[in-house]
Amino acid sequence: MTAMMLAGVSYNFIAQKSCSPEGVPVDINGFICPNQTILDQVNDMSMTTTSIRCAVSAVASSIFGFMRDVTGKSRPLLIIGVLAELITVSTYFLSAFYWSSSPWIPLLVHTFVSGGFGEVIVQLGANCLLIQESAPEELPLRLQVYTTANLFLMLVAGNLATMILTIFGYRWLFTVSIALQAIAFLLVIILVKEKVNVTKNMRDSLASLKNVFKWRKNVIVLWLMLFAAPMNIAILISEGTNNASFFQIKFQFSMYQTSAYNSYGFSVAIVGSLLVPLILRKVFHCKDLTLGIISSLVDCLGPIAFAFVDTPLSLYLFTLLNFMRLVTLPLPNTVISRIVTREEIGTYLGFAAIVTLWVPFSISKIFRVVFSYTESKWIGAYFLVSSGLFLLLALVYSVSYCIYDELETIEDLTESKEKLDQNLENGKCSPDKTRI
Repeated sequence: MTAMMLAGVSYNFIAQKSCSPEGVPVDINGFICPNQTILDQVNDMSMTTTSIRCAVSAVASSIFGFMRDVTGKSRPLLIIGVLAELITVSTYFLSAFYWSSSPWIPLLVHTFVSGGFGEVIVQLGANCLLIQESAPEELPLRLQVYTTANLFLMLVAGNLATMILTIFGYRWLFTVSIALQAIAFLLVIILVKEKVNVTKNMRDSLASLKNVFKWRKNVIVLWLMLFAAPMNIAILISEGTNNASFFQIKFQFSMYQTSAYNSYGFSVAIVGSLLVPLILRKVFHCKDLTLGIISSLVDCLGPIAFAFVDTPLSLYLFTLLNFMRLVTLPLPNTVISRIVTREEIGTYLGFAAIVTLWVPFSISKIFRVVFSYTESKWIGAYFLVSSGLFLLLALVYSVSYCIYDELETIEDLTESKEKLDQNLENGKCSPDKTRI
């Protein structure tokens, strides 16, 4: 939750420290930077560090994913991630306490400490824990609920951060964030439990790593899903990085108005992410890949409307088109969990972060270039980038749907292996004549 609170205020914090180095602005909520040059520098720095954070997170995810499979434990990842976020928010507190200090210090700590060991490692550990502790038929709903709960916390965190910031200021905001992070650490230590898993030695772990490159049924679908996994979140992050400037320049939104709109937008998306998958799965019997196709196509509509929005009223109305914006977030992991074994899931998710490193980096770069070139002429043009990327996601899900072999899932492999072992015990077949 602390990471989500930081995400909502970090841009304004850096911008206000840069534009008002002599002291905290009297009206934090209504402050608008009068120096466009400084604001452009803040935008460039924010987008650059976002790209770097993606790269750092990818490398860290690969390492920690491999270590998770070596140890068979996901809980330590949660502990490391929570502690890293505690360090990051403490840096923001010190920066707010010593206002004249460089605004780039907390941003760099956020990039390397939080990016390498923080929220991304928490999410990796939570996903691995959820997959290993869930039955296959329960996993899609659990992942969807987990994702929605995360986004609900993001909504609450954004509103809470704005309220504390407006009433009490940055110091109290970061103090509360530190307290919440300390509570989160205690909750992980006390409440999070996991089953005892088999610990591998390094030789077996390296052998498992080699399996990543071996051919298997649905391997093309597997890699397409590994490619799709970071795309949606990268679109959300890159778009969100530019949205703060868009709302301020286009509509002269204050921090409070921006927070109010973000709360409304998340509410629409959260309700949709709960209801739409449930209806499509239960009523229309849609599978995961079909759900991905439908959601990606619908997600193209909202950004197109935002590109041409002129008034706050139309902005709020067009936001209703984003009701499926969050549906695809858990889908790649759901499909991946049906193809690879649970003992390999950490290695695959971590290794995929390295292989697909260029995905969030490229998306962030495209958004930055488009926003820079169109800021003075057509500030909403960057939304068309989102629309194009969602079309690409729809294509990825469509290709996966066409080539996916329903019979060759990890559940089928497990069942076949159990039958083989039983037959071998009964002497009904010879192992050299049987192949899974």
